[in-house]
Amino acid sequence: MLRERFLSLAIVLGPVLFVAAYAAGLIFWDCPFHHLTGLDCPGCGMTRAAYWLGRGEVGVAVSYHPFVLPLALGWLFLAVSACLPKKSRERLADFVEALETRTWFAPITVAAFFVYGVVRLAYEAYAMWLR
Repeated sequence: MLRERFLSLAIVLGPVLFVAAYAAGLIFWDCPFHHLTGLDCPGCGMTRAAYWLGRGEVGVAVSYHPFVLPLALGWLFLAVSACLPKKSRERLADFVEALETRTWFAPITVAAFFVYGVVRLAYEAYAMWLR
């Protein structure tokens, strides 16, 4: 994704526009999973977290969704990549690829995201059952 300027730009601008719409009070849709079950999906709270992160309120952002920080790091790499000339973009992509290969950051983060979501879902379902 980092090697393709327009793809990087699209991946960054989509969520940025969505968060901007949220900040303006425009809600395009409620979470379908939350609407059907009354429970939070693994991504619930991410828009609010991104909004507060954009305002510089890191603690508030993390309280809405702790995975906003790795997501913001990915957005940052994509935004920088979209602005770089081709040769620099290739070097950045090579650097990130080597880093991911050594650390497994992306797959570990994605797995942790879903584990967090399942644990949060189980906790909320249990809390609803107790009511």
